[in-house]
Amino acid sequence: MTIAADTTDPSWGQYRDRAEQFATDHPEWLATATAARPDGSPGPSRTQVLEAMATLRQVESRVRRGVYDSLTHEQRLQLLDNAGELTRLAGLTGPNQGVANQATGAISEALFLPEGAVRQVRLPGPAGTGTTITDFELPEGGRVVPGQRNFVEQKSDRLRGEGMDGVDSADTALARRYVADAILDAPALAMPTVNGAHLLEFVRPTNPDNQAAMLRIIFGPTSPFQAARFGGGPWILRASWLAANP
Repeated sequence: MTIAADTTDPSWGQYRDRAEQFATDHPEWLATATAARPDGSPGPSRTQVLEAMATLRQVESRVRRGVYDSLTHEQRLQLLDNAGELTRLAGLTGPNQGVANQATGAISEALFLPEGAVRQVRLPGPAGTGTTITDFELPEGGRVVPGQRNFVEQKSDRLRGEGMDGVDSADTALARRYVADAILDAPALAMPTVNGAHLLEFVRPTNPDNQAAMLRIIFGPTSPFQAARFGGGPWILRASWLAANP
């Protein structure tokens, strides 16, 4: 699905103003974004860069308003990919990569948020451990792990494709990193007032070998994750997977 700026949108001026303000606050970003490319070709114009930034904000707003609710999972992934291309056009790399990650992360979360789920749930941990913020909580009727509140960490990382063989070490490293993050969040989910189960969702699919290698880590002995899924497929429960893969 192609993303293009809709300048007829009544809010377009606001998105453009936010892009202009970002350029004012980050002049080094604009200079880098419009600079010549390593191969010597000219970079995008100031207008193109600001329009890309404004379009990102417009897409994020439209996703949250349900404009793309009729899209299939594959179409949503294509929309997410196109949003990533916009961040590159906007020069959101290097020191500004965090802005790109924030923008595409917000778009991904809204695109793949289940109906009735609650976004950005804040869970105070035990004294001295701070607050955990989960991506979303599944509604009671949509819980995967029964008898507990279900909190999901959702990831839009590119994984080794379905048409490719073998295990990708970068993907297994991602799994280890997310397990490490979940261990830090575990005290907040384990509070008696919360009684939460931690779930991990990758919105992109991967091949069976790579998925199995990642699940071996996600459901490892120190990991608190109780379920995981890939590419919009069915949820895989920890206990069931470990029983089938001793």
